[in-house]
Amino acid sequence: MHDRHYGEDHDGNRCIRVRHHVPPCSRYVGAFKSRATIELRSAITANAIRAGVTATRAAQKIPGYESLEQGAERRNPSGRLTTPDDVARALVVLSHPDTAWITGNVIGVDGGEDVVM
Repeated sequence: MHDRHYGEDHDGNRCIRVRHHVPPCSRYVGAFKSRATIELRSAITANAIRAGVTATRAAQKIPGYESLEQGAERRNPSGRLTTPDDVARALVVLSHPDTAWITGNVIGVDGGEDVVM
């Protein structure tokens, strides 16, 4: 699992974390929501991105990755995998000042892959 922290914006009020392949019931989600609650007290928004299956060098090292990839492509309503650009676009949107009221969420960036699982 990769957890990356993408820094704060120029006002210091954004915290965005990206984690790949996190089940919604995982301990990570609980820990994240606790952290988001703490951040709210400091007027810092905190959201996590749960990316769909993404063909990265790290993901391709997972044993059985080919099967994971094929299943994701078959299930995804768009018939494709999530790309790093898909995740980057979500990060750009969440960094915008107009999203200040979006906080404490785990946001799926997967083209609907999770909905049909």
